[in-house]
Formats: sequence, C-alpha cells, structure tokens
Amino acid sequence: MQKITALYKTLFHFVSLSIVFGSIFATRPVSAQDILPNPAAEQYLINELRATGVADLQTNFSEDERRISGSALLAALKDPEVQSKPLIYVSNVVVIDDLWARDLIIPANLVFSEVEFAGLVNFSGTQLQSFEAYDSAFLNDIYLNDSSVSRQVYLMGNSIAGTVRIETAEVNGYVNISSNTIKGSLSFLRSDMNGDVDLRDNTISEGLNMYGSYVEGELLLDETKILGTQAMSGTSFPVEIWNATVDGVVSLAYTEINGYAYIYGSRFERLETYGAVFKDGVSFSETVVEQTATFDATHFSGDADFLNFHAESDANFRDAVFANTVTFENAFIGRDANFQGTQFKGTASFPYLTVERFADFSGAVFSEEFLFYYTLAGYPYFEGTVFNGPVTFEGMEVTQDFEFIDVSYTYADEPFTVAIVNVDGAASFTNIVAPAGFDFSNSHFGSLSIETDESSSFHFINISGSEIDGDFVIENANLQDLLADGLSVGGSTTLYQVAISNQLDLRNAEIGFLKVDEKFTPPTEPTAFNLRGMTYTDIDLGDQGLTDRTWRGLLMFINDSAYSPQSYQALAQFLIDKGHPDWAAEVELAQKRRERNEVLRPFSGAWLWSWFLDIFSGYGQRPALAFIWSGLVVAMGAFVYRNKENMLPVEQDDVQVEYHPVWYSFALFLPYIDLGIAAKWEPNPERKWARYYKYIHMMLGWILAPIALLTFGGIIG
Repeated sequence: MQKITALYKTLFHFVSLSIVFGSIFATRPVSAQDILPNPAAEQYLINELRATGVADLQTNFSEDERRISGSALLAALKDPEVQSKPLIYVSNVVVIDDLWARDLIIPANLVFSEVEFAGLVNFSGTQLQSFEAYDSAFLNDIYLNDSSVSRQVYLMGNSIAGTVRIETAEVNGYVNISSNTIKGSLSFLRSDMNGDVDLRDNTISEGLNMYGSYVEGELLLDETKILGTQAMSGTSFPVEIWNATVDGVVSLAYTEINGYAYIYGSRFERLETYGAVFKDGVSFSETVVEQTATFDATHFSGDADFLNFHAESDANFRDAVFANTVTFENAFIGRDANFQGTQFKGTASFPYLTVERFADFSGAVFSEEFLFYYTLAGYPYFEGTVFNGPVTFEGMEVTQDFEFIDVSYTYADEPFTVAIVNVDGAASFTNIVAPAGFDFSNSHFGSLSIETDESSSFHFINISGSEIDGDFVIENANLQDLLADGLSVGGSTTLYQVAISNQLDLRNAEIGFLKVDEKFTPPTEPTAFNLRGMTYTDIDLGDQGLTDRTWRGLLMFINDSAYSPQSYQALAQFLIDKGHPDWAAEVELAQKRRERNEVLRPFSGAWLWSWFLDIFSGYGQRPALAFIWSGLVVAMGAFVYRNKENMLPVEQDDVQVEYHPVWYSFALFLPYIDLGIAAKWEPNPERKWARYYKYIHMMLGWILAPIALLTFGGIIG
C-alpha cells in the first residue's frame, strides 16, 4: 500500500499544472447543477476507499462529475472499513460544501491531493495519524483546532482562500506547511508540535500566529511572505511568535513580513533571519536564544525593539539595515556581538546592554544618534566606523580594551562623548576624525591615546576629573582647548606635535612622567594656560631628558601660563629632588618676580620690599648679592673716612689707637659688634655731611647686615 501511495504522489506531483489548476480554478457558470453532488462519484469514492484506501476520480469522471458533498466525504472517513486502511487517499475530488469532521478518531493517514474544498474544512478535536494536502484548493478555512496528530501535518502547494487554524493542537511528528498561498492567516496558537515545523516558501496574505506554541524541533519560515498589515481576529499583531518555545533553530531566512512582527517572550535554541525583510516594526523583546542569534543582511524597515533580548552565545547583525530606531535596552549577549557593516539609519540605542566578550562595529554607519548608556562590554571595537549623528558612551563598563581605528565622527554640534566610563584596559583612538572634539571627563582608563598619522584638528579634548592608570598620549593634534583639571595619570603624559590655540587647563592634575616635544605649542595668553596645582614625577622635553635646556623650556611654559605659586614650587621641588638646587633657585626667583609684577600693587609697601629683596639678595636665592651690597656700603664708608686727618679721637688717649678707614667703616656697619675702633674715632665736626653719613652708614648696617645673614641662612627668600 505504501508503494501505491508513493506512486500516486509522484504521478500527481508531475502531472501538467495547466490541467490540474484548470480543473480546480476554472470558472464555471453558477447553476443548480454546479452545487449538486454526483451520487455516482460519491459511491465510487466510498467503494474505492473501502477496497484500497485510495480514491482517485480523475480517470473515471470528468471534471464536472467529480462533485461530492461534505457529508458523503465525512461518511466515508467515518466508515469502519475505510478506517481500517493504513492510508486514506482522496484525489481529484470537488467537495461542494462544508466538511464537518469534528471530534472524530481517524486511525489512518489522511491525504488529499488535487482536491477542491468549496466550504469549511473542520477537523477540530479530531484524532489523526496524519493530515496531508497537496496541490489542492481550499476556498474557506481549515480548522485543526484541539486536534491530535500522531505523525504529521503536511500542506504543500495548496491555494487556501481562508485561514489555517492549528490552535491548541498536538502534533507528535512533523509539520510541513510549505509552498502554499494562504489568503487568510496561519495560526498555531498554544499548539504543541513535537517535531520540526516547516513553513517555508508560503505566501500568507494576512498574519501568522504562534502565541504560546511549542515546537520540539525546528521552525522554518524561509522565503515565506506574510503580507498582512492588520492583526487577525483575536490577536494583537499581524505576526505573533509570542511566548513560543522552539527547541531547535528558528529560521526566517529571506522571509518578508509586511506587518508588525511581535516576537516577544519566546525561547529558541537558535535564531536565523539572514536576508529577511521586516517592512514594519519588529519586537524581539524578552526573547531568549540559547545559542547564536543571526540577523545578518536583515532589513528592518520599521522600528526594531530588542528590549531584554537574550542570546547566550553570539548575536550577529553583519550587513543588516536598521532604517528607523533600534533599541537594545538591557539586552544580553553571552559571547560576541557582531555589527560589521551594519547600517543604522535611525537612532541606535544600546542602554544597559551587556556583551560578555567582543562587540565589533567595524564598517558600521550611524546616520543618527548613537547611545551606549551604561553598557557592559568586554572589548568594544570600531574600525572604519562612520558616525554622522551625536555619540554618547556614558556610564559604560569595559573589562578589556576599547578601540577606534580610522573612525569618522562628522557631527559638529556635540563632542564625541566617552564620559563617566570605566575602561579596565587601553582606550585607543587611532586616526579618528572628530572636529567637534572629545569629552572623556570623569572616567577611568587603563590607558588613553589619541593618535593620528597626520595632524588633525579637534575643537577640544576634555579629560577633566578622569583617572588613567597607565599612559596618556596625544599625538599630531591641533586643539582649541585641552581641559585636564583634576586629571590623574599613573604612567606618562605624552604631548607630541600638539598645538593648543585657546585654552590649556591642567589645574590640580597629576600627570606622571611628562613628555613634551619641541613642537608642543601652548596658548599664548597666560590666563588661558593654567597649571595651578599640577604635579608630575619626571620631565622629558624633546626626548633629551633633564638638561639645562629642557628645564628652562618647562620654566618658560610656567612663565607663559597663568600665575600660580604652586606651579613654580612644584618645578623647584622636582629640580631639587633631581639634584639641581641651583636650577630650583632660578625657578623660585622667577616665581617671586612674577608675584611682584602681577600680584602686588605697584609702589605698595610689599611691592617696594619685594624690589628690595630682589635687588639685595635675589629673594634669598642669590645670597652673594647681600654680601656684595654690604661690601659696597663698607667700601663707601671707607672712601668717606679715608683720611685720618679728617678724623678726631673721642678721647685724648685714643690718639694712640691705630686708625684704618676700612675697619672703621666695617665697625660702623656692624654697630652691635664692638671692634674697638668705631667708638674711638669720629668725623671732624667741620665736616657735617660726614657726621650725618655716619648715622646713615650705621642705619644701613643695622638693616643690611642682619638681612644678609638671614638670606645666607635661607631664612629670607
């Protein structure tokens, strides 16, 4: 019998399509004869089924004579002799009214080939071995609701004018509904299918409903077209795969869905939508894919929603197109997320996304806004990526590296923002075009580099309040502003071929080992060049190490910056630590002079005192000056009192004391030290000016000598 069945199938599948479909779809005039069954055909049907289980009316009846009633077919299906056959095969029959085969038990495999059903085909609640229909025409609905099928449901090559309902059914074998034209919808609401479900290459004019269904094997929808834009009765969306479970792969390769697809809260082993087209919106919210989810080359014409989407392994979106907004809020990808070559034409939002390993956006194009809020990723990678809208990497956590190569950011109104992020590894920006600049503020990086092969222009780089464990590098950059107040760098800070035209702010920055080449150009306006509170562990200007030239170059930077005593003190302490106290003295001298010129009010007491300390001792940094000035005063006194003839002894006995003008001047200059000569001689009263100068000389001694001693001791400076 199985050989006979196979023979019939082969014969019917290869018969001329023009004859088959001519007999099925040929327009016939409406008359009483058209709607009446042929008793001979009905008798032939039941006789053949009782005899062999196979009834084909093509040979013995013309097209107009093959009409039977639904009740006749039902009687045949219920006939005990017919049911005793392993196969019930009906071919080339026209059933002129409803087939109401509810709540039956049909132990045989039921097959319809090239049958036209004018009315409803209702097998609801029926127990079947299998239900199959090939190359047939169903002018109304097909119901298999609440049915139980032990082996398979097989619908292929049929034209179905109504809806196919296999709802709350149980199919313990294979479901193959492929290459059909379904004018209504296809519904598997809450059905259990304990095998593969093949729905490939169908054209469904309305919708697909798989709410709450279970598929033990694969669910294949490849190359199926679902044209409906309105939800079928009793459903919410044209396509619903809602709370469905598929133990195998779900494949929608090259599927076309015109209406909204609600693939929500489902669980699949794998998901593949290669080349699919979602012409309206689609939701994969709350859906779990236990292995890889592949959306390569998929076209999303409407909004795409991946809220709480979960892929245990990879999620692939290579060369996909998102024509409108897409969101991956709180999505989880257990391994890699691949977006190579993906086009995002609307807003691309990834808030709270988790990618355990690699997130690759190489070659992706973002036409509108890109949001990476509070994401967690192992290694986000962007090479050749184009951002035409604003970009925000805010609150992101990266457990490895964060890399950009040959990336273009063309949006001019906002900076490229990587703020409040934590990157455990290296964050590198190589050959990136971003005229609007970067915001790296209040973040943590293992290291950070912005490097280009040729000099690039950025509006600003803001790294304020950030912490960098390793090195911070900027190479080949023309900036208006470099804002780094509160920056902390554990390694080195390298500024090679960097020009800053407007503002450089390094207030309270800890920049580690400072490396600056000879082409480094800070702002020329001191108020725009702020180094107050900046500290460093070492300095290298122009790869020359610490030399007389390099430290003077750094002093020049400090002199050109906004005045800050701490900046000078930090450099001086650094030079002392490096064993160059003489260079440190020069730095402190430069600081005092700037303080006098820029801070103190001219001609005030402090201003005059500052001038005095500078001239007399170089603010204590040149103590030799104090002794030189003291020596000049002593020399002046020696000159004034050079002739003994102009000097008179105080007592007559003092004439015996030897007079020497230098020692006399020195004794007057140090009145608190009795050398035994100043009190013995005094100028001739006739030389009044000499007597007046004596007191001036002594006053200078009282003032200059202690200052000289204190300066030499480092107390005054």
